Amino acid sequence: MKKLSYLIVLALILGLVLTGCSLLSNISQVPATEREPNVGGTFDAGTLVAGKNINVGIVSVWNDGTDLCIEYQLSEDAIAEGWFLTETHWAWATDSADIPQKNGNPIPGQFLYGDGSLPGESSYQECISPSDLPLGTPIFIAAHAVVQRIIGYTEDDPELPIFQTESAWADGAEFLGKNWATYFDYCYGTGVLNAEDSGATFEDNENRTGTMVLTVLDMCGGGIEGLQLADIVLDIQFLPDPTDLATLSAGGYWDIELDETGNGLYEITFHRTGSVPYTRLWDVIVMDEIIEDDLSVLITNPVFVVTQDSGQNAINEGNGWPYIEWEIDGLCIEFTFVNPTNWNFAFDYRVDGEEGETNPWSSIIINGGELVGQEIGPSYNIVNMPAGDPGLTKTVHVCAEEEIWVGMRLGAENDYFLEWIKFEVQ
Repeated sequence: MKKLSYLIVLALILGLVLTGCSLLSNISQVPATEREPNVGGTFDAGTLVAGKNINVGIVSVWNDGTDLCIEYQLSEDAIAEGWFLTETHWAWATDSADIPQKNGNPIPGQFLYGDGSLPGESSYQECISPSDLPLGTPIFIAAHAVVQRIIGYTEDDPELPIFQTESAWADGAEFLGKNWATYFDYCYGTGVLNAEDSGATFEDNENRTGTMVLTVLDMCGGGIEGLQLADIVLDIQFLPDPTDLATLSAGGYWDIELDETGNGLYEITFHRTGSVPYTRLWDVIVMDEIIEDDLSVLITNPVFVVTQDSGQNAINEGNGWPYIEWEIDGLCIEFTFVNPTNWNFAFDYRVDGEEGETNPWSSIIINGGELVGQEIGPSYNIVNMPAGDPGLTKTVHVCAEEEIWVGMRLGAENDYFLEWIKFEVQ
């Protein structure tokens, strides 16, 4: 599947550019496509092949970190030739072997998604919400369609059409069976760069020329291909706004060349062609005096941070009362709930402002501890910790887009209750 262009922002920190010090840069990415509802997700487009060798259009896939979307679009040539869609079937899995199949041959009729009774369409689009699929997960997608066109009419009834019917698949790797069905791989994520492996360095330069080596990876570690100069933005002190390299190259400061070497690796060469506002004369400054060879890179990924914690949780842990441990992993948190007592308690967590449910105790006023005077209130995602097993722990993995609250408002002792500990994405 061909990767479409992304916007890569390379932020050259103010002041460090002008002093020749080690440089910290930020790289993030936003897709350049206008297509909706793609609002930050990786995007792929590949050929829809009918009858093994007829190119009838494209199949596009994108996501926004929540919804996974697919679109079948017949090409103008295919439409002009009379082709139309009558069925679509598609499936995804984290292992290609889990796509419905028999003896290595996929079974489109068993795919969970699509429409098996289209009234003759030129396009089809569908979005789903994959459950419990972490961002940055490589997945496999099989996208099948049935296309038809009228090739004539019967002799007995000149109004009764004769159809050519072909099975079509989104181009990719072949299944292990005997038919020609194909599938493709896709990175389910919001296009955020792989923080551990992406980066930028600057090589030694000669004749006032500097070469930046930039690695651009998606969340699954795959190289993002097809970037152009206009997709890369430089933010430096003497420019009023961040400026893409195509504009910068035309502005009289540098002649900039971009060479893509594959797998997300780019070489960007800066040839100085004009004077740059600088506290020293430009003609005595070479590129690696402005941008150090030991450039370090900070990739900004959204992550949960604690924004509210009264401190009672730490007190509970020190006193041998129920408490919560957590480990943050990007947009997910692994909570470990601990009940060291011989009494019943119930923890609770709330995801992205979800509505709670009233329980028999919701209107009861809490008469002790940090929640004194408050109602117990609704329940969200209760984690029961029964008595009779001191030291009992339970672990829950929770993912969200904006916020997670966790606390404890039910149990044998009001003094042990925990106000909401809040985590927000930053």
